[in-house]
Amino acid sequence: MMPSQSLRILILEDDLLDAELAILKLEQDGFSCDWQRVDTRASFTDCLENGDYDLVLADYNLPSFDGLGALKIFVEKALDIPFIIVSGNLGEEIAVETLRSGATDYVLKDRLSSLPPAVRRALDEKEAQRQRREDEKKIKRLLQHQLAVNTLSISLGELRELEDIYQAIFHYIGNMMDIDTFILSFFDERTGLIHAGYVVTDGVVHNIQNFPPIPLALNGLGTQSQVIRTGKPIYFSDHREALVGSSTEYVITESGDVIKGPPPDDQLEQATKSSILVPLKDKGKTIGVLQVQSYKLDGYTQDDHEILGALANVAAIAIQNARLINDAQRQLRKLESLHNIDIAISASIDVQITLNILLEQVEAQLDADACSIALLLPDANMLEYKAGRGFLMHSLTSSEFRLGEGLVGRIALERNLIHIADLSKLDEASTRLFAQEQFVSYYGMPLISKGQVKGILEIFYRSAFELDQEWLDFLETLATQAAIAIDNANLFHQLQRSNIELTLAYDTTLEGWAKALELRDRETVGHGRRVTELTVRMSRALGLPDAEIVHIRRGALLHDIGKMGIPDTILQKPGPLTDEEMEIMRQHVMYANEWLSPIRYLKNSLDIPYCHHERWDGQGYPRGLRGERIPISARIFAVIDVWDALTSDRPYRMAWSREETIAYIREQSGKHFDPRVAEAFLNLIQQDQNAVQP
Repeated sequence: MMPSQSLRILILEDDLLDAELAILKLEQDGFSCDWQRVDTRASFTDCLENGDYDLVLADYNLPSFDGLGALKIFVEKALDIPFIIVSGNLGEEIAVETLRSGATDYVLKDRLSSLPPAVRRALDEKEAQRQRREDEKKIKRLLQHQLAVNTLSISLGELRELEDIYQAIFHYIGNMMDIDTFILSFFDERTGLIHAGYVVTDGVVHNIQNFPPIPLALNGLGTQSQVIRTGKPIYFSDHREALVGSSTEYVITESGDVIKGPPPDDQLEQATKSSILVPLKDKGKTIGVLQVQSYKLDGYTQDDHEILGALANVAAIAIQNARLINDAQRQLRKLESLHNIDIAISASIDVQITLNILLEQVEAQLDADACSIALLLPDANMLEYKAGRGFLMHSLTSSEFRLGEGLVGRIALERNLIHIADLSKLDEASTRLFAQEQFVSYYGMPLISKGQVKGILEIFYRSAFELDQEWLDFLETLATQAAIAIDNANLFHQLQRSNIELTLAYDTTLEGWAKALELRDRETVGHGRRVTELTVRMSRALGLPDAEIVHIRRGALLHDIGKMGIPDTILQKPGPLTDEEMEIMRQHVMYANEWLSPIRYLKNSLDIPYCHHERWDGQGYPRGLRGERIPISARIFAVIDVWDALTSDRPYRMAWSREETIAYIREQSGKHFDPRVAEAFLNLIQQDQNAVQP
């Protein structure tokens, strides 16, 4: 048997018997009913305003009142309970109207057996609605929390200074809840002390010096100590009791006074009353406490507790990151300038640019009045100044020194740092030049890479100046990196020269191949040179990049290289070729592809030798490519190859005239030739008639 369900019911009914029958039906169905009957507007309204009910049952027809009127009052009160019409005579239209007006259901008095199911449905539906609203509130609250966390995280992510982070956390949380006192404190595990990091009362930031460190309480007292020890948040609706007997807390009164330990009775009322304390955790370890305090009792809600805990996680990460950054910055400042110089000089492959960047950074980072670099010329055993900054005259930087001669010569020979605190005491011949520049102190550092001296870095000061060991270490590291950069730049230039020489050798070889083919195919002498030059001009006119034109030029030179595999009887035949001979002749593009494709140097130059006999309409060979599937270089060359062939004499025919050839190219545009390329070519030869054979 199901346990009885208690119901508090308000019944709007002028007939007591009908009311009792309705209650009887509900009790027979297992409901325990506490009910009250009213039959007037005034009594009904009074009960709704002052009573607490689970259900309203209302007759539709009353002597001085009706169900619709009652329903209107009920809806205006916005009560979240079922309202069921119970009537003896209720037409369909009226029933529908009551439901539209806000009734949960309706039951006829002659069918009271349907009342309990209707009540259960209504109660279940209301409970489901309430649950949905609660779920929606939870989801909304979670979304709000997540949004708050994300917003704070983004805001803090842009900050690096601890003071800025503390202030941002305070203002962000202060916009979400009332804060009379805000405290960030941090636990030093090494010393066992809790240090105040940031304290605000009534919007005023306190001087942290007024909050000496507090020892972690061992006796369970102390609100901050509890949070640090347990790693769990604490909420006090009135935290003044927690302060009694504790000497490890600071209390801030409304007047702004800071009191260590429990406040005296006369100041207890002025102290903050309610508070939330949440741990600041990093990687599971509590590093501090975030707390908000209010002068009000029960000053914070459950929602405040939850969102403060979420925000504390974000705050802890930002604070710890900033603390780690601040700790590291003391070391990074020593290396930052070196890193910047390293990046700058490593990015350049020009020795002169590298030297200028190096000196620019040396001057800025070491507060040098002047600085210079002399590079060693190994073949001559001479040091030659290559760059200088800060000099009043050019006498020093225009000099040359042999190894062992002068300061730079000594440094290069001895391969050690030289520091001269007073240049006036030198016996060197260069003393006069130093005096003219008003230099007082000097540092000279050899630039050594792979065991070889590459040059000398000199730093001059016009006043007494001495670098500490930290900056001397920096200077030594800088000199090493500079030497490597200079060495790399020299190696790059040597490699670049070698590549240029190798490329020239390759291109000369290709030109030799082309000339060898012309000597074999005597009727095409000069053809290769002409079509290559015109193809390069045409490619530039069409806006192709220079890097691509390099490969196009090579492809044009080698366009008929495959004819090396065609028998002389066919290649040099004075008359037209037979079909069989033509089939053999067409193999020259296949030979070109077969011979050239294994050569990586010519991989990007294959399009012309392999595809220059393809046609725009797809009727060409060897693959029958159509339209833009034919490489652009081959489409360009196809027009130029035909132009040069038709305007040149052949043993079996005389050269065509310029006009005849132009007419032929126009006629073949869209058939043999790419229309855009053909038009561009005709424009080109009309602009410069001397660029082609007449």
